Amino acid sequence: LGVLGKNGLLIHEKYGSFIFIGTLFLSKAQNPIKKREEGSCLSCGACEKACPTGAILDPERKKCLSFISQKKDLNPEEEKLLKEAKCKWGCDLCQNVCPMNKGAQKTPIPFFQKDLISSLNEEVISAEKKEFQTRAFSWRGRKILYRNLEIEKK
Repeated sequence: LGVLGKNGLLIHEKYGSFIFIGTLFLSKAQNPIKKREEGSCLSCGACEKACPTGAILDPERKKCLSFISQKKDLNPEEEKLLKEAKCKWGCDLCQNVCPMNKGAQKTPIPFFQKDLISSLNEEVISAEKKEFQTRAFSWRGRKILYRNLEIEKK
């Protein structure tokens, strides 16, 4: 399937790390994900440098903005991290700077090519139910998204 990058994401040879995997069934006899040293993660450190919270260097990745922005309950430090980074949902900074994503092919699946949004705002969150449910972030519900918008305003 690919190699494991320093940022903990699967890097596919053709599509980079901007991929979704629904379910992965593994047995001990197979290992479709190569370890960094066996694969082609360049270990260049670009993801580490781009991460505003240093989460990539933390083995538990508890300061990852993508992780924090999706949590139900936040502590004051996590709220501060979201506010400082102006993060409403997700992050992707580590993926954006990864040289393994340079020249990665875009998916041919039309669903992932149309109706893209460049910024999460109240209009997007308050969209009618059917439209909202087509978004990847809808699984978490509107309440958390509104909370993240409010944190940024504080």
